Amino acid sequence: MTNAGDGTIIPVSTRFHSLVTRPGGVSREQAIQSAEAHLGTMQPQFADWLDRQLELLISAIPSGQTEATSEDKWLAAAHVHCRAMRDVGATMGFELLTFAANNLCDIIDIVQAGVDCPFDAIENQVNALLLARKEVARASLTDARRT
Repeated sequence: MTNAGDGTIIPVSTRFHSLVTRPGGVSREQAIQSAEAHLGTMQPQFADWLDRQLELLISAIPSGQTEATSEDKWLAAAHVHCRAMRDVGATMGFELLTFAANNLCDIIDIVQAGVDCPFDAIENQVNALLLARKEVARASLTDARRT
């Protein structure tokens, strides 16, 4: 933080700062390597988890609608599943999945806020998620060939 008058820096010491700077513990590089190794072991399980989330999302969204409105009861259930995919996708290395899930979350947020939306927009994002699923399948296949 700076003082507007003379430009001096006022040091701030918090509990977090003292924990981070204390000696010992694991180095940043070791922590990153450990996390990457752990994510690598989770990759096969991720494909199964994603399949389940997509199934639940698709079953939550009714077919045959032409417009989504804030009165639709299925929005909350669909939102739970697309948020889960959005939150985990990039961590597992699938940015396209996160991008498509985030777009669907945004559409659902807008509809829940009271703006009617053509149902095609929701169907398009679900199709984008299904395309992103193919990227996960390719990555899983590539990993299986390596081992």
